[in-house]
Amino acid sequence: MFLGYVTPDFIKKPLIWRLEQREPEDVFPTRYRMNTPWRIERLAAQTGFAVEELQMAGSNRIFDRLGPIGWAECFVQKGMSRFLRGRLNSNIIAVLKRH
Repeated sequence: MFLGYVTPDFIKKPLIWRLEQREPEDVFPTRYRMNTPWRIERLAAQTGFAVEELQMAGSNRIFDRLGPIGWAECFVQKGMSRFLRGRLNSNIIAVLKRH
């Protein structure tokens, strides 16, 4: 999450091409406003929703295409996931219900 935010476009766009074969014009700015479980819970409560279900899913393994860099990513991500019980995994699946 943070890494994507601080990486400049001149690095991000070629990397996304290498990993996903997305054209540079198909890479859009990302706004990190609701990208943590506690932020989703807080914003849901403020707007009249309740969190019915919230799951954190791990990496989509796209970095395995980068060889040793991908292995390092996997090692760090698995360690963080285990230590923090998945709270900082890269994908959030949330079901919200209006009160």
